[in-house]
Amino acid sequence: MGKSALVAHALDDLRPRSVWGTCWADAPGYWPWSQALSSLAAGHHGDPSVDDRGLLARVVPTLGVAAETTDPSRDRLLTFDAIARWLTRLAATEPLVVVLDDLQWADRSSLDLLDFLTRALHGVAVLFIGTARDDELPESSRATLAALTSRGEHIAITGLDEAEVHDVVAELAGETVAEQWAPSVHRRSAGRPFFVKELAVALAQGAGGTLPAAVRDAITIRLDRLGASCRDVLQTAALIGNEVHVELLVVVTGLQRAEVTTSLEQAECAGVLVAARFSHDLVRETLVSEQRLPERGGRHLRIAAAMAATQGPAHPPGEVARHFAEAIGLDGHQRAVAWALRAAEVDRNRLALSEAAKHLRVVRERSAAAGVLLPAAVHVELLVAEADALSRSGNPDEARALLELAWPIATRPQQKAAVALGVQSLGARFAMPRTPVIELLEQARVCAAGDDDLQAQLTAALARELAHSIPEHRAKAGPLSLHALDLARAPAAQLACLRARHDVLWTPGTGSDRQDLATRVVALADDLGDAEQRAEGLLLLANAQLEQGSPVFRYTLRLWSDAMEALGQPRHQYLLLTRRAALALLDGRLDTAESLIDDATTLGERIREPDTGNVRMSQRLALVQQRGDPDELRAFADEAVRWWVGAPVHAHAVAAGFLSRAGDLDATRRELNSVRELGGWRADTSYLWSVFIGQLAEAAVAVGDLEMCADVLDGLRPVVTSCGVNGAVVAFAGSLSQPAGAVAKALGLTDEGNGLLDQAAEVHTRLGACGIGSAGTGHAVLRRVGTTWSVAVGSSTASFADSKGLRDLAVLLSQPGVDVHVLQLTGAGLVQGAAGELADRSAIGAYRRRLLDLDEDEAVASDQHDLERATRLGAERDALLEELGRVTGHGGGSRAATGATAERARKAVSARIKEAIARLAATMPDAAASLDRSVVTGNWCRYRPDP
Repeated sequence: MGKSALVAHALDDLRPRSVWGTCWADAPGYWPWSQALSSLAAGHHGDPSVDDRGLLARVVPTLGVAAETTDPSRDRLLTFDAIARWLTRLAATEPLVVVLDDLQWADRSSLDLLDFLTRALHGVAVLFIGTARDDELPESSRATLAALTSRGEHIAITGLDEAEVHDVVAELAGETVAEQWAPSVHRRSAGRPFFVKELAVALAQGAGGTLPAAVRDAITIRLDRLGASCRDVLQTAALIGNEVHVELLVVVTGLQRAEVTTSLEQAECAGVLVAARFSHDLVRETLVSEQRLPERGGRHLRIAAAMAATQGPAHPPGEVARHFAEAIGLDGHQRAVAWALRAAEVDRNRLALSEAAKHLRVVRERSAAAGVLLPAAVHVELLVAEADALSRSGNPDEARALLELAWPIATRPQQKAAVALGVQSLGARFAMPRTPVIELLEQARVCAAGDDDLQAQLTAALARELAHSIPEHRAKAGPLSLHALDLARAPAAQLACLRARHDVLWTPGTGSDRQDLATRVVALADDLGDAEQRAEGLLLLANAQLEQGSPVFRYTLRLWSDAMEALGQPRHQYLLLTRRAALALLDGRLDTAESLIDDATTLGERIREPDTGNVRMSQRLALVQQRGDPDELRAFADEAVRWWVGAPVHAHAVAAGFLSRAGDLDATRRELNSVRELGGWRADTSYLWSVFIGQLAEAAVAVGDLEMCADVLDGLRPVVTSCGVNGAVVAFAGSLSQPAGAVAKALGLTDEGNGLLDQAAEVHTRLGACGIGSAGTGHAVLRRVGTTWSVAVGSSTASFADSKGLRDLAVLLSQPGVDVHVLQLTGAGLVQGAAGELADRSAIGAYRRRLLDLDEDEAVASDQHDLERATRLGAERDALLEELGRVTGHGGGSRAATGATAERARKAVSARIKEAIARLAATMPDAAASLDRSVVTGNWCRYRPDP
């Protein structure tokens, strides 16, 4: 009649090998999978491999002892993969159907496993059938289920129409009753099969049409036909869940096994149970709601005690915790809290983070509802643990609210420290005052007097907050970080102190020292088995290597990326997207970078990552600068001043650099004056320094501000062997010798300037920094980067969209002093005289040899499933065929070029070169003027280098 009955009927007809798992509210993580896969294991359909049993036991406790969790994200993936292998092995001998019923109540981890298996199992004879009530789906599950539906077939069960309702009522209550009541039943039930059936049963029993709370009354009528003993057994069973556990019922009810079995048989005959499960969840809900609170609490307590006593895999900690929480009014808080913490730990290790937080929330809510006052220490422990699970699952705002509740009731030093460190771990926006968390850490330090390791951790946390706060706070950070290192004895405290010392030293020119600290962080985190701290250490190590111009940073960043993939939590995915964007910017893949920046921002805002806006602005700074579009440069300059209110020097320096690139020199002077009036820019040595010093150099050179040039050069000389990196590999700002070389030349120090520019060019080449323009003493560079052209003149850089005019310029600039015919620039090949053959025979032969090579390469790419490469090769092949057809006549010989063809080519080439130089003039007027003087166009074109 309904979704579950429909599936059961279909499977009964087909009789495949099938297993069921039923979801329900408040169940522990992976509950439906535990049921379904336990049935497979019990049926001996095919035992899993010995190597996989420990992994599978995390979800299927009946398989034995679960493998120890060391790296939660990696272990979760290995568990999912083990389940996929087991199902694949089983389906090799006989098709398998897995039914997951009532997915509207599925826990997040169960949906993630289903999502993984539907992606991972290709060509495997496994059918997954999921049922759900659309109108009861939580918003958090809709997107996942929509994605799953898109990979399968969605069968929407609509209400029965009036004729079908008539048939149902006639079958259950007789034709006469159907003639009278079927229209009413259809109207009142909206044709929902379960409602129709229950109303029809009520009609058959003479209830007529007077049914307040129709469905519940219909169920109650059916239940009333059962004896008191049977009703008692069912009420207990309803509290346990949808599945009926005979042995547990025997223990809890105190009845003999035969008595329990007889009661369950009566319920099956009455249609209340079907195959040892409640026929519908509304039946179970009705049985629960009719129990008075003291009676219900007593049953929950007996169930919890029985489950706890067995300590078996059939009763996971989450189930025991739920029942103790429901009985907290009778039993007190001790066992309820202990089991909630234990259940949360189990789910946290399985990365079911939302479920872990839920165990802790439920016990708090049940204690409040029952009027049970939790001791302050217990309450704080619950709040801190719940906040940690929430923050890891991507809900920092909810976590912060819980910690705010915990602070006033925390009295002991350890409690104060736990709350303060919890708040600090949530993060904050860089270069903004962090007064609340600083005050919290200061108060916790006072409370922790006498406990060196606790003092060390709190002092280290305070030093980090001060280092990342506003400039006037940073001077206090250094002494605190050294004091913390002196105090620390325990490895965990030492790790926190090393991180703090690194952040305090985070300024240009300290890359070597910070590389040593980051290496120690990675080693110590390895010893402690702390995968998250190890990953953070790797990122800091990669950053220090990049600052020192070492290409090894790419290898370290790959190690970090692998570690983050294994951790797999929302914040880790956000960090991965941002660093992939940083690499794309460094490599000059601007379209890819922009897409990654947008994706990261969307995810960061969804999980409320506090520094999302700062990271976006820092990466857009690099993106807009490389594009070089004047309008975009001006818009970003305005946005920078509005955004970086906590770092005004940085904001106005960025605005000055961008406005100078856009050619707005008066506005550039105003921004430089703002930097002067603000003062303190020489002393602001945060990791933003390397970004704004480069912008100051750009602006000062552009407007001829020699005083600022001299100040900038004084600041840069001690660190010209370093590179600027915004944040921890958020965006590469280039070798600091580049802006130093530009200001040196502006000051007339030509030899020093040229040497520094050559040094910058060498560093950028070594790093593969295609996205960073750097000219050596040759003064100017025009380079193709993906679908854009990068232009660098001295320290000035700009990027332009691809055009035929820029391609023509590139051909001419690569052959200074050489005459190039317009037909060659338009793609016609070698030319004999002004109107000779379009392509000589050697060129035609080269075309044909290249076509053969492309055929082979395209076949290899197809075999390797490299779609991107195959598409690119195919496009080149099509272009060659078109060109070969254009330049060859009948018989494959070369086609002659007419005078008209050459004249059309001359006009086209002249116009597009002129347009390309005009585009350059908007941002690089001197370079454009030089090209205008030195590029000659006509039938023959030439680049005559400007001395």
